[in-house]
Amino acid sequence: MILFLIPVIFCNVMKKYMFNVGQSLLGPPVKPNGLSDNYIMNGNVLVISHSSLGYSYSQLGSLFKKSKGSVISKKRSKDDMRIDFKFKVFHQERNNQQVHFWFSDEQITSVEQLKKGACFTVNYTQSGAYLSVMYGENLQESQLQREKVINLIDKDIVFRMEKLKNKLKFSVGSTNNMALIHEISHEIIKNNMFFGVQVKQNDGASKFLLTGIRGYDILDNVKGTPEGESRFGFFSWIIFLALAGGLGYYLYQNYAKYK
Repeated sequence: MILFLIPVIFCNVMKKYMFNVGQSLLGPPVKPNGLSDNYIMNGNVLVISHSSLGYSYSQLGSLFKKSKGSVISKKRSKDDMRIDFKFKVFHQERNNQQVHFWFSDEQITSVEQLKKGACFTVNYTQSGAYLSVMYGENLQESQLQREKVINLIDKDIVFRMEKLKNKLKFSVGSTNNMALIHEISHEIIKNNMFFGVQVKQNDGASKFLLTGIRGYDILDNVKGTPEGESRFGFFSWIIFLALAGGLGYYLYQNYAKYK
C-alpha cells in the first residue's frame, strides 16, 4: 500500500509546478516551400536552413537601416503558456535597434498595429540596452515607457514571455540562467491571444538570427516566482526520497524479522 501511495503523492505534489514537454514551434523555421504551418513571416525575413550542417535560422530585418521583419503566430494561444524566443545577435552598429515581443487580442504583423494587448520592447543603444513596456487598450507605439536598463549578452540569448492568467512575465538570459526583468498584471491579458516578435533596425546595423521559438503549456496554474517553483521542486524530491527511504527500511525490518 505504501509503495502504491508514494508515486501518487509525489505526482500530486509536483504537478502544479511542472511544464509539459516543450513543442518546437519554429526550428527548422519553415518547410521546403519556404512556408510555416504555425507562423506568418512579414517584412524583411531571410530564412536559412542547412539540414546537413545541423542549423537553421530566420534573420529578422536586414543589415540595411530602417529594415524590419516579424514572425507572428497563426493561431491563438489557448492556455497559460511560456514562450522562449531564441536568438543569435551579432552587432555591427548599435543605434536604436528594437526587438518587440507582444501578446495581442487581434492578429497583427507589426507593433504599430497593436491596439489591445501587451508589448515588451528591448532597445539597443550605443551605451547599452533597456526595456520599454506598454499594455492595455487603445495602444500606440509612442506609449512605450522606458522601464529599466538591462544587461544583455551578445550572440546566444533567450527572451521569454510567460503568461499566467492575467499576469505576464518577461525574462532574459541563457537557457540555464534566466533573469526575471519585468512583470505586469492587467485584465486585458487573457487566453486566446496571438503572439509575435518583430525586429526593427532603425538607425543601426545588426544581425538578429531567430533560431527557434519554443512553447510550453503550463499544466496547472503556477503560484510564486520561478525561483520559488525550483525550491518547491527541490523539497518535493527530498520528501520523495524520505518516503522511499522509509519504505526501504520498513521492508528491510520485516525481511529481517521473518528471515
